[in-house]
Amino acid sequence: MQAQDWAGIPVPADPGNGKQWKLQADMSDDFNYDFPANKEETYIAGKWKNFWHNSWDGPGPTQWRHENVSVSNGHMNIVASRNGNTKTFRNSHDGTYHTLPATQMGCVVSKGHVQYPVFVEARVKIADAVFANNVWMISDDDYEEIDICENYGGLGDPGRTGTAMNAWFAKHIHLSHHVFNNRHLTNFDDYQPRDEEGVYGTWYYENGRTDWAGEYSTIGVYWKDPNHLEYYINGKWVRTLSGKNYSYLDPDGKLIEASADFNVLDKYNYTNGKGLTKPMKLIINIEAQDWNALAGRYPTDGEIYGRPEDHIMKVDWIRVYTPEVVTGHHHHHH
Repeated sequence: MQAQDWAGIPVPADPGNGKQWKLQADMSDDFNYDFPANKEETYIAGKWKNFWHNSWDGPGPTQWRHENVSVSNGHMNIVASRNGNTKTFRNSHDGTYHTLPATQMGCVVSKGHVQYPVFVEARVKIADAVFANNVWMISDDDYEEIDICENYGGLGDPGRTGTAMNAWFAKHIHLSHHVFNNRHLTNFDDYQPRDEEGVYGTWYYENGRTDWAGEYSTIGVYWKDPNHLEYYINGKWVRTLSGKNYSYLDPDGKLIEASADFNVLDKYNYTNGKGLTKPMKLIINIEAQDWNALAGRYPTDGEIYGRPEDHIMKVDWIRVYTPEVVTGHHHHHH
């Protein structure tokens, strides 16, 4: 058996005193096999369902389709395509309904779950296209979510104007998580750390970089405990949330340390003081979200038909580790 693609790439997070990282092989994948696109729901390599974890087909004008996922050339391919259909969807922000050209997109959900303490990292070639490129995880009841990679792709073709321009989003990687409340209501509660909540630095960027599209980035999260998340980009620590404290690298790479007078992971106590505890499935997908699409930030026909290869997010590998106690060699005295 050949060495995994990530062999020799150190895990950037610290497993803790007296501990080492143990690979969770059943949740990790180097995609060094072939899986042709399949219109039927199936498990890829016994690990990944080629759809969402229930019957929902995606946000906004997204239509997740089984056949928009394949594995070839050492990568999982998450494909965006367009077939002329439209989709009518509800704007989650104001309840209005809209109809736009549908974009068929790929989505996979892991068969198994991860739970803290766990480090998850993926090497992703971000699509040079105007949609969300995502590696994330969510609990079975959709109440707790950790976003590993949430990147908004490329600049799109010249000629985009106004809100359809994607430059601000393309420049950033969104490092976030969600805790929800009252999911049974149409207007459910959704907390994520952001400037408006008094938690800053969640939109990571680097001065001098216009976008992350068309190149490989390695993005990881260490879910250390229910109230502690650490984020890593290309092997470098970039952000931590820990109880009321958080720290991150600013666009110049300078360390910013801050604190709030609330738990930055659960400001409104939706988890009743528990934090992020629920087992989560891993998700790899692309999306045209309602708020982006309604602003014009989704693929144009010219982009998606003219540059189909650019409308594929490619995942080279995803790896999952848990810290385990290092056991020394003991001499037994008889």
